[in-house]
Amino acid sequence: MLNHLRFLFIGTEVTALPSSFSNLLNLETLIVENEGPPLVLLPIIWNLVKLQVLVVDASLFYLDTYEPIRIAEDSKLENLRVLAELTLSYSKDTEDIFKRFPNLQHLSFDLKESWDFSTERYWFPKLDFLNELEFLEVTFIGSNSNDNEPSVGTNQLWDFRLPSTRLPELEELSLVDSKIQGEEWNMGEEDTFENLKCLKFYEVTLAKWEVGEESFPVLEKLELLRCCKLVEIPPSFGDIGSLKIIELRGSPQLEDSANNIKQYAEDMRGGDELQVRL
Repeated sequence: MLNHLRFLFIGTEVTALPSSFSNLLNLETLIVENEGPPLVLLPIIWNLVKLQVLVVDASLFYLDTYEPIRIAEDSKLENLRVLAELTLSYSKDTEDIFKRFPNLQHLSFDLKESWDFSTERYWFPKLDFLNELEFLEVTFIGSNSNDNEPSVGTNQLWDFRLPSTRLPELEELSLVDSKIQGEEWNMGEEDTFENLKCLKFYEVTLAKWEVGEESFPVLEKLELLRCCKLVEIPPSFGDIGSLKIIELRGSPQLEDSANNIKQYAEDMRGGDELQVRL
């Protein structure tokens, strides 16, 4: 009878999905409340071909060992729309892992600090394959477990470029505890999030931020939480006609620039449509 199961919510302390899960061929939603060590998803999940929602607390694709991971070329979950609570770290075997989930719409994961010696920078997974992605949340996790990695105390911080032009459907983006290399993000013409409506930075070490005229053409909400190094909010946000809310928490140094943007928007548009929330 369990082979007809479509929804499963369980609590567990195991380290891997049981092999019996391979028989749940009609399962569409799997939610696991993991109260034990990290739970390994591969290879069992490849058999759950109808899976649409996968939420597993503290889950890994693989164990963080030196053993190579072999993934068959045709292994995909094309029906998966939601993947959450995942923990990622660098491995060449999973470098392009997200091409296995081409129709994801909601993705959230913790990214462990992983030094890539081939590029000499901290690794960020390729998201270019996710043309349907609407929601993305990334939480960055520091690690001192590998002595071969350079210390965060040096200038080698997180360095990544989100493939904005290849995430055409992205509507909400959240970055948490992110350390930006050089503490600058200069957005050029290629950095256009054409459908982004909500942008959230939580404790992002960004000091200087330059935003182009078309970087966020339909943005409605900008949320900055404890972004203590950021000197000001780029004035060009005042030219975004769709912007309705600027929310600041733990970032008092940004209040003046937020109010200046509000005043500019009122002068240009008339009315009092843009709110500044403290």
